[in-house]
Amino acid sequence: MVPSKAKERFEKHFTPYLKYWYRLILPSAVFFALTTHFTINREISWEFISDRSFYSTFIWYLILTTISNYYVFYRPNLRYHQSAGKNSN
Repeated sequence: MVPSKAKERFEKHFTPYLKYWYRLILPSAVFFALTTHFTINREISWEFISDRSFYSTFIWYLILTTISNYYVFYRPNLRYHQSAGKNSN
């Protein structure tokens, strides 16, 4: 693949996803990690900052939601909008 084409493809397909990522996926991963941590420990305190299990849970949620949202929600919609744009010409 030509490097300029690869850069163009990356900018066209993945850059909009990054905007979507930090607005929706990152806050949802933080929310689910905090909810899981507070549910397991049955207390709300600031001690989760020093707890390693919180950070591992957060990283797993971040990876899981990033992959699932990209392949389940974002990518199929991207294909749909691209095909709709081609058909309207």
